[in-house]
This record gives sequence, C-alpha cells and structure tokens, in this order.
Amino acid sequence: MDMMQKVSVPGTYHGYSIPVADGYVRDSRYITLKDGCRIAYDTYLPTASGKVRDGALPTVIVATGYRRAWAFSKFDAAQHVVRRFPHLKEGNVATYVNQSSHLPDGRHSQWLESAPAGVGQPLADWVRLNGSAAEYLLVYGYAFVVIDVRGTGASFGTNYADGWQTGKDLAEIYDFLVTEPWCDGNLGMIGCSWHGGTQYFTINYGTPHLKAAIPQMASYDVYYGWYPGGAYLSGFLRQWSKRRESEDRKHAALPVFEDTDGEKLAEALEERKQVEYPTDEDLDEGHNAPEMPLMARDEMLESFPIKNRELADGSLIDLEYQALDFKRAALTDTAVYLFAGWFDIFPRDVITAYWNLRAPKKLIIGPWHHNNYWDRDESLRWFDYWLRGIDNGVTDEAPFTYSTQDSSGRAFEWSGTDEWPLPAAEHREWYFSSCPGSEGYSINDGSLATSPEPHAKCAELPVDYSASAGRRTRVWYHGGPHLDYSPLDENNRKGLTWTSKPLESDIEIAGAPYLNVYLSSNTEKGIIVAYLEEIDANGGGELVSEVVLNLEFRDIQDNPPLEMKDLAYRSYHSSTRRAVVPGEVMELQLDMLPVSCVLKKGRRLRLSLHGADCDNFFTVQSDPPPEYRILMDDEHRSRLNLPIIPQNEEREALRIHEAMENCPDKCLYAVKKGG
Repeated sequence: MDMMQKVSVPGTYHGYSIPVADGYVRDSRYITLKDGCRIAYDTYLPTASGKVRDGALPTVIVATGYRRAWAFSKFDAAQHVVRRFPHLKEGNVATYVNQSSHLPDGRHSQWLESAPAGVGQPLADWVRLNGSAAEYLLVYGYAFVVIDVRGTGASFGTNYADGWQTGKDLAEIYDFLVTEPWCDGNLGMIGCSWHGGTQYFTINYGTPHLKAAIPQMASYDVYYGWYPGGAYLSGFLRQWSKRRESEDRKHAALPVFEDTDGEKLAEALEERKQVEYPTDEDLDEGHNAPEMPLMARDEMLESFPIKNRELADGSLIDLEYQALDFKRAALTDTAVYLFAGWFDIFPRDVITAYWNLRAPKKLIIGPWHHNNYWDRDESLRWFDYWLRGIDNGVTDEAPFTYSTQDSSGRAFEWSGTDEWPLPAAEHREWYFSSCPGSEGYSINDGSLATSPEPHAKCAELPVDYSASAGRRTRVWYHGGPHLDYSPLDENNRKGLTWTSKPLESDIEIAGAPYLNVYLSSNTEKGIIVAYLEEIDANGGGELVSEVVLNLEFRDIQDNPPLEMKDLAYRSYHSSTRRAVVPGEVMELQLDMLPVSCVLKKGRRLRLSLHGADCDNFFTVQSDPPPEYRILMDDEHRSRLNLPIIPQNEEREALRIHEAMENCPDKCLYAVKKGG
C-alpha cells in the first residue's frame, strides 16, 4: 500500500502525520509540590541527529505507581513487564518508553541494530511494530513525561491509594509542565490499569490542561475491580502484592539525575516502609486485614475514604466509585478514548464507563487480556486530533469499535457501532436438562436443550474447594504472555456441566451471555462460579465467557444510579448483603462477561458451575463443605441466554475494512492452550 495515501481507521493510520525524529533524550528530576512532597518525573524529548527538536511540543504523560525507571532484572516479580524488554540485560535502564531502544547512559536513546537509520517513514514503521506507544509518539514529534505518583517509585509520600490526592498532585504538576519551553500547553495521558486510574483521578480533580486521555484496561469502580460479583479477587491480590513488594523493595526505582548518590531515593523508600505487602499465606488465611475478603462496598470505602475533598474549582466531592466520578467527568473537556479487552479482567467495567461518560468519548475493545493490546496507531490518531488539531476523522467514525473472534479466540474482523449492545441482537435460550450431555464427563453430566425438559431432576453439587480454572486465567494475567484455560477440562469434572448438541450452523454472539440459575444451599455463605466454553469434536474447550457471584449479594437493586443497559445492577452495599437461608431456593440472575465471537457449526456449548475457584476467588470454607442444589423443574427453569446477531446487510454495514492492518500477530489473540 502507498504509505502516502491517507488512511485513518482503528489500528491503521498513515498519511496524516509526518515522522520528525530519529531518537530522544531523557531527563529526570524532582518537582516539589505546595505541600512539600517531592515527586519524581522523567521527560523525554524527540531528537533529530542528536539535537532536540526546536519549539514547543504537545506532551503525553504516564502517571505510574509501578516505577517510572528501574534497573532491569529478569527476576522482577512483574514478569509481563520483563517480557517487554527482551533486548535488555541485567542492570540496563528500563523505562515505560524504551521497548525497542537502549539508554546506555540513562539519557540518550540508541535504537536496536535492526532499526532503519535517520528520520523518516521507515524508522516510524519499524518503531510501530517493535517499539512502545511512547517511542512511536516521540518519533512523530511529541514530548513524553513519566511520573512516579506520590508514595511510589522515587517519589516521596506514603498514601498511593488516595485517588483524590493523586489527581490533585497531577493537576499541580501539569500547571508546571505547561510553563516549560518544550511544552505547547496541550497535554494528553495514556496508560493501562493503574495508569488508567491516574487518568480518571486527574479528570475527577479537574485541570484545564488535560485535553485528551487514553485509559486502557482500567476499572472505573475500585470495589467491583477487586470484588467482581462481590467475590474477592484473591488471585489478583497475590500477584499485585508480590509486584508492589518487588518494585518498592528488591527492584526499586532509579533515582533522579540530581540524586547522584541515591540519598533522596533511600529517604523516600524509608518514609514508606510502613506499607506492608501480604504474602500468599496472609491472603489465603486472612492474617493481613482479615476482614478484607468479606467487605461490602461501603466497608471497603471506609478503608480508602475519599469524602468531602476539595476540587480544583473549589467544589467538594465524595468519590463513591473511587476511580471515575461521572458527574465530575461531565464537567471537563477531556476527550476520553477507552481501551478494553474481551479477555481482560475489566471489560464489563470499561463498557459501563463508556455508557456513563458524557464528555467526548470513544471505545475500542479487542481480543486482548491485560497486557497484549495494540495501541500505537490509536494513540497517534487520538492525540493528533485532540492535541494537534489534525482532522483525521477519528471523531467521525462509529464511537464503539470491537473485534470478533473465531472459535480459537483469534480476531478475524473489526466492526464499529453507535450502539452497544447491538439493537439487532436476538436472544436465544438453552435450558438446563438432566438428560445426559457428554458421556459421564462431570458430576451430573447434564445437557443444554433448546426447549425445557418436563419435570427435569435437580443436580446436586458438593462444593470442592480444590476446584480451580488454573493460574493462567484473566485474574492471573501476570503469569504469562497468553491466558490458558485448559485446566477447565479437568476442573469441570469437579463441578456440574450442561452440554448442548452440536450447533446446526455458525452463530455470532455479541454482548453479555445471561444466566438464570435456581439454586439452594445448605450453608449461609458461598460463591458460584460459571464458565461457558465452546467444545470441539475432540472434546477440547475454548473459553467463551465466565462470571462469579458472592451469594450474599444475589439481590438486584432497582433504579441504578448508573446507566447499566441490560446488565444487572448490584450496589454491593452492606445493607444489601443477605445471608443464604439453608434450603431456600434462590434465583440468581448473572450477566456473564461480555463477548464477541462466532461459534462454529458442529461445535457444542458447555456451561460449568462450581462453588469455588481456589486460585482466583476467595471462598469462606466450612467443614464439611457446602452442598448446592440446582433446580431445573417446571417452576425453576435454569437457563442460558445468548445474544445472537443475525447475518444480514445491517450486520455487514458494521464491518471496518483495513482495521488493524499489519497488527502484530500476538495482539490478535489472548488465549493459548499450554502457552
């Protein structure tokens, strides 16, 4: 394709912006805030032939709690971060920028030997495929800044969990950055997970300088992010605690340049020694904050109170959802481009945030987990439009962009829509049946039927506390380059399953699969975990979706304060917690995580239910373990509902041609068996 031809579609962008740099230079300093706290930050300025670009530049920022710069070590707890730097050796300078470059002296960049020389499109194309989004933006003449938020990295302070304080700090820092001679006053932010949260915090607090943001895989709701369905993410907290301890203790941030002897860094680390990180045993046995796994929303917010805090305009705020306050966000002019992944931990959260944002907005959701998304072209498109005023059509296209996967989880096409869920969806139900479904596969070996089975028998589930989907699920995203749900094959034998007959044709589903499950238990506490798979002719499964629910939060609340579309709203407030009455039949209404995929003709659907997942969710254990009963009779039609998309001209019109063209293969799928 002629690279001078103008193309601007999701994931494919050229002809609108010109590469102007062949390198960059790094500086590292402290800024002292009004309250005396010193914050470490690095600046990266684009260079051509070793000379910094003249003039003021639009500036993009990452605000991180995960170190702005550090000495590379293959023993770092965050192995997904280690894998980003295959070219670095032990002790080399690692930053959120130099994915395809070295910083031999910590300051001046040096590309890998395979990089084309000089300013121009060949280097830009190489960086697009091999480098970071930051490097790509630098080549196109953006300045880049990375900040250690208060209480992390080389910065001083202790309370990194206070989102209001982070927003206040960043607003003050931005007031300073726009006075720098290299900054033209137009600021953007980008980053994944915690980096996305810092963008939300900044929007909450308010600053006129933040023109555009790209929060990626970031939950707007801290409680739901840690307690999906009210069930504590013990697997996630294990990984996160190990990472935080590693980054603040064993592989700490590098000092800023002025701190030549590391004295200030040592002082900052000493200041926050009071922060303790729980071990696996603490998390399993409840030694660290024993009440944490059982908290309701209001109880967790009492641990991280953000109430009656003053904002930039003098108004006061209580942050119920901690990360993003939609009423506050509606008062800002920050244009927000949300990134989500079908196999990430937060797709439901990000889509809900999209529904509730009133500022200029866009969303892309792809075949990604927490760390394999593709953002080079989209970051340049978004910032070119909002920071440089380049009319590239990014705001004219359908605001909701999504991928569709085949049965292996690999994306094969991209579409754009003005509405999600798709209004054309037709809902089809499969009923739980006691008829055999897969030749003695599980405890009950039930089937999914397209019509109810008269007088279907109930299925008994003795909860097995050893049940687990493994340590390569979306919850354990730190564990490898791809997710791996192959343990479900063995795990399902410890639970209940219902398997359909072979599908008579291909079907496309787009949206949230929905479960209605009638269940009784002989104990007052418990969780329910469900997995939906597509089963091939050899019996192998591919993950479609999943859901978890703490049974004490089974009730759905009416009149939600947020736009929830077709999703069930639960406040998870302590007032809505209701102990299970032994023997009482409960109807559980469960929207599974959203999905977009094509299920193939001849394949089968399998739904599995469990009362535990020891590696991923906290479960209150009793001796003996509880027993669940799933009802399927005429009065209790337990069933699965799928949103089916008709294949017609209306569906064809949603497809985006040239999207993600030349996207690296690794960014087109997230799940790989044994990978």
